[in-house]
Amino acid sequence: PASDYLTIQNSVGDALTWTFYNQLGQQVWQSTTNGSSTTIDISRLPAGVYQVHATDQQNLRYRSKWVKL
Repeated sequence: PASDYLTIQNSVGDALTWTFYNQLGQQVWQSTTNGSSTTIDISRLPAGVYQVHATDQQNLRYRSKWVKL
């Protein structure tokens, strides 16, 4: 769970496009990052459960869920 900031760890260190979706499947945020760690401000998002998709340069997709308090 997180409330104001979310730190994303990228074990491969490649450029990834991060896309966040709310419970209705609507895209609420997207960004491209490089490196192994990124912190994003999630304070503007309402509380709830979100899906996070990370896509690399080969269009491989990684998925996860997180909870905004």
